[in-house]
Amino acid sequence: MNRIAIKIKAKNRVKAIVNCIAQGKFDELASITLIESSWCGDNGTQEQGIKDFGTWLTEQLTLWSEDEGKEFVVDEFDKKSLDDLDIEDGLIWADYSPTSHGEPLDFWFEIQMHIDEKGKLISEFNVNI
Repeated sequence: MNRIAIKIKAKNRVKAIVNCIAQGKFDELASITLIESSWCGDNGTQEQGIKDFGTWLTEQLTLWSEDEGKEFVVDEFDKKSLDDLDIEDGLIWADYSPTSHGEPLDFWFEIQMHIDEKGKLISEFNVNI
């Protein structure tokens, strides 16, 4: 797979991840990406890690909404929030800065990807605060 095709595939994966998060579809999110293992705890599964992430995110947005007196959400994917994809040694790195109603949130998503031996894109995301 050439570099351009890899970047297109990676960008589409970031878009799918962000849109699942924006729509609160955490069960669907678990079917398209992994979450960094620190979210899974000692004996947790990927599904539990993504569920815990969803709970954390929902609680964080609710807290900000209560503190600021306005609604906080994660907006759907916007290509302006995606930094240039970095490809090095078979790894693809993406940073995505989510917004709420067009305003930047105080965290960003870090997504690491690679193409496995069968040509499938594997991704793992984390949140950087």
